[in-house]
Amino acid sequence: MAMGSDLASGQLAAQLGLQGKSFFAFTDGNVTDAENDAGSVNSTFSSRQPPDARSDALRQKMLQALSDATSALTDLRVAVRMDDRKQVTKALAEVGGVLRHFEGIQQELQ
Repeated sequence: MAMGSDLASGQLAAQLGLQGKSFFAFTDGNVTDAENDAGSVNSTFSSRQPPDARSDALRQKMLQALSDATSALTDLRVAVRMDDRKQVTKALAEVGGVLRHFEGIQQELQ
């Protein structure tokens, strides 16, 4: 859930920036915070030892998803800082795809 929140926060901040509804510093700061928080979630989860083989399989799936999410937010931050609308739009699509993937994983676990 934490990673989903980070993805959604970065996505919203970048969308507002593209629409001209926020200052650059606000957009950059929020996307950067989302990226940093995602890195922390990734690091925390990566350090956990699974108790059994089934849990390890889930851990491997989550590690890839967490890595993809962190990478997507990094791409978004870079695009925002370059002030490249085309790249921001592309990175937003990447973030949206990863967010949908996390929502799917969350549904599987319920």
